[in-house]
Amino acid sequence: MAAQLWASYKQWADVQETLFLDWADPSGQHKLSPLQDLPGADFATAFAICIVYVAFVVIGTIVMKAGVPAIKTSPLQFIYNPLQVVLCSYMCLEAGILAYRNGYSAMPCNAFSAEKPVMGNVLYMFYLSKILDFCDTIFIILGKKWKQLSFLHVYHHLTIFAIYFMNFRVAYDGDIYATVILNGFIHTIMYMYYFVSAHTRDIWWKKYLTAMQLIQFVTMNVQGYLMVSRSCDKFPHKVPVIYLVYIQSLFWLFMNFFIKSYCAKPRKSPALPPNHFHFSSQEDLTMASVLLDSYKQWAYGMDTMVMDWVDPTLRYRQSPMQDYFLADFGTVFALCVGYLIFVVVGTLVMKSGAPAINTAPLQFIYNPIQVVLCSYMTVEAILQARRHNYSATPCNNFDHENPVMGNLMYIFYLSKVLDFCDTFFIVMGKKWKQLSVLHVYHHVTVFICYWANFRSAYDGDLYMTIVLNGGVHAIMYMYYFVSSHTREIWWKPYLTTIQMIQFVLMNTQGYLMVSRSCPGMPYKISVMYFIYVQSLFWLFMNFFIVNYCLSSRKPKAVEAEKKTK
Repeated sequence: MAAQLWASYKQWADVQETLFLDWADPSGQHKLSPLQDLPGADFATAFAICIVYVAFVVIGTIVMKAGVPAIKTSPLQFIYNPLQVVLCSYMCLEAGILAYRNGYSAMPCNAFSAEKPVMGNVLYMFYLSKILDFCDTIFIILGKKWKQLSFLHVYHHLTIFAIYFMNFRVAYDGDIYATVILNGFIHTIMYMYYFVSAHTRDIWWKKYLTAMQLIQFVTMNVQGYLMVSRSCDKFPHKVPVIYLVYIQSLFWLFMNFFIKSYCAKPRKSPALPPNHFHFSSQEDLTMASVLLDSYKQWAYGMDTMVMDWVDPTLRYRQSPMQDYFLADFGTVFALCVGYLIFVVVGTLVMKSGAPAINTAPLQFIYNPIQVVLCSYMTVEAILQARRHNYSATPCNNFDHENPVMGNLMYIFYLSKVLDFCDTFFIVMGKKWKQLSVLHVYHHVTVFICYWANFRSAYDGDLYMTIVLNGGVHAIMYMYYFVSSHTREIWWKPYLTTIQMIQFVLMNTQGYLMVSRSCPGMPYKISVMYFIYVQSLFWLFMNFFIVNYCLSSRKPKAVEAEKKTK
């Protein structure tokens, strides 16, 4: 019976799909799409999902209001919100990178390829993410949070899914990339807010989230107007019109919400203490240029000597990235020396009576940026490995001239320069408990280690370190962001545990790389990597024992001593 009903429904849905797509794109170019047979791409599935969603909203609300106790969904949301941050970050950055690589402009009309769409896979992922977004409504209804279940919420979730079904089927390339960037970026911030709000309600920037959504809709309105007025070639003309009208509706609904929530009842926002920065420098340009030339000459010799020792086969010289920005030994050495000088001199200056500098506003921007960056690197490394059939164990293919992981390894290496900001915030804020040997050793050595990897081991098995380290850092910077709002974070001890698990996995990987002597991978890199990860494991193990095992016993020991007295 069920099979007959589904077959009848599918037959009806297929007819409706043909009618709808032919209406949306009379040119028929959507029939050339390589994405039309992907899971969830058919009208039958999309329509069924919409019906089920509306039915759940109606029936679920009636049932939960009939006396059924609220269901605690916070454990699920604790996983769901960070996953959304990672997913939205990836889609936003991937769309931007693809647009940059293919010479896309921020203005319409960009190239539209019906048979080989540049943005096809990203838009498909974006469309599927709108199904995942329905979980927001599930959490609201099961948790009986009725203030959040508004017409705006249901309308927004239902219609945006329908709109992007249409986009995915007929407008799957070209100018649509801008919506992925804008919406992906806003959703990254939004789900980060949800994650923080699970720990504390004291979030001063809450109202700015809606303001950013309004700015997003204004930008989308401008884009929609330009697409309609220019009638871009190959882009279905009805789609920009529908898109423009739809974005208008969202803008006014969100504007109404913003006015009612934040303008009708004005609240005093806590004044943020100002930051005072003053930079000054005095240098003799002539002497500096002479010293710089001398330093560059020495550094070039050291670069050749170090790299020839690391990779005696000299295959590293085939790397297409050896002339990239910050790839040379001279810059790396200067950054390391500068970092250590800052740690020493900065600590002396700040401990000599200089007042602590409030770096919270900078960290408020820095931590989410790190979450987005680390999330992107993790997901992109996994996807690249999957596309090229990489295994989780050595030995994977290593291409010296056209490395699969080359550009990603370069981004990962540059991210270690950005990580130096952690130390800057600690020293400037006079948070001396966080400035340990482990912290300084970890930051300076991991930078050097990944410089060597980027120069000589820039493909193959090193992708696993990006996946592991990127994933852990995404969680870590999420923790830092939450901790700026509240200190009550029950999962803090597990953060170090996750880091230690990471090092155990890296140790296993290092051992396998050393024992198998993988072709293409410089053998000395594998040995150094294995030894280095060992050192990190034991240092972090010591930190964990001192902070979470021994510290928990101290109060008991003191109490026992008092009783004996």
